[in-house]
Amino acid sequence: MMNRTLRTRRRRPQILAVATSTLAAALAAGASASAGSEPPADTASESSPSGSAGASEEEWQGIVDAANEEGSVTVYSVMLPNQNEALEAGFEETYPDIDMEVIRVLGEMDSKLDAERETNAEGADVGAHVNYQWVIDAAESGDLTEMVGPEARGPNWEGTPWNVDGLYQYSAFQLLGIGCNTDLAETCPTSYEETLSPEFEDLIGVVDPGSPVVTNFAVFLQEQLGEAGMEELRDLSPVFYDTAVPAQQGLAAGEVAITLYATAQLRADADAGAPVEFIVPTPAWSPPVLSYILGWAQHPNAAQLVLDYMATPEGQAAIAINGASALPGIEGTLADIEDVQPVDISLVTAEWAAPHQAEWQDFFGR
Repeated sequence: MMNRTLRTRRRRPQILAVATSTLAAALAAGASASAGSEPPADTASESSPSGSAGASEEEWQGIVDAANEEGSVTVYSVMLPNQNEALEAGFEETYPDIDMEVIRVLGEMDSKLDAERETNAEGADVGAHVNYQWVIDAAESGDLTEMVGPEARGPNWEGTPWNVDGLYQYSAFQLLGIGCNTDLAETCPTSYEETLSPEFEDLIGVVDPGSPVVTNFAVFLQEQLGEAGMEELRDLSPVFYDTAVPAQQGLAAGEVAITLYATAQLRADADAGAPVEFIVPTPAWSPPVLSYILGWAQHPNAAQLVLDYMATPEGQAAIAINGASALPGIEGTLADIEDVQPVDISLVTAEWAAPHQAEWQDFFGR
């Protein structure tokens, strides 16, 4: 396990306004262990919550007190609005002395974070995003702060694939599914194979793989349909869109009857009266949301509370409502994690994507 110091490139606010002697000893022990071999699993403080690799109860209470003094925390999130709203409401109910601001950030996440790091400008304390390569690089370079909360480092997460060295967490599994226009489709398909029906000729929306992540979905789709299925799809003359947003707008407007790359936003659109349905196939493809504490966070203690809250069953119920959770039995999720195929985040680089994108373009004559 990595030591709990702030591995940084510049001076940053420290976790805990006043470090206790107990925490100082824990930090020293962690630093010593990180210089040699991996410590055994039972080296957590005896006063830590049972099975937790995080802070002891005394240390954690000091972090909570310091977070209340900070009084606010900012999260940059790629999640859908209802997830962000549920996260903010649940966190502020749990920690009423801390004002959380969740700002939805889409494609410009990397550039925003890089600018804030270089200028030390106040901005995000926590990221919850799908900027995989940025996160991997930041973890390797020491630009992320290790989470130490009793839930985030507890037995439900520690030692699983969903907590990576205590530096980032697979907080939510967004599900991409099939979108259906209920006015145009006699029966909505429940699998990718069922979308290959002659009734959907000229009426299937497909998103071009313009990014490495969407390219991963294109490869997943090829695996689900097989070579023959992909040829059937091509023969049905699909309609191509740049991203999921115009594809879903086209679906609601009746441009297409089906879209193969749909987000759970369709559920909210349906509740608002749009003639759309969101279908989760099995397996479902997912670009997981990675959450992490930025090394230059202006509110580092409150940021610790955010990552810890996200790891609780209550936090998971808030942010997994459009997909799946790493924890079992979370109410409101759309699929079990066993039925989800997450993106391999180490794979989706521009170099990996380029040949697949070229193959796609050639296959569909794009």
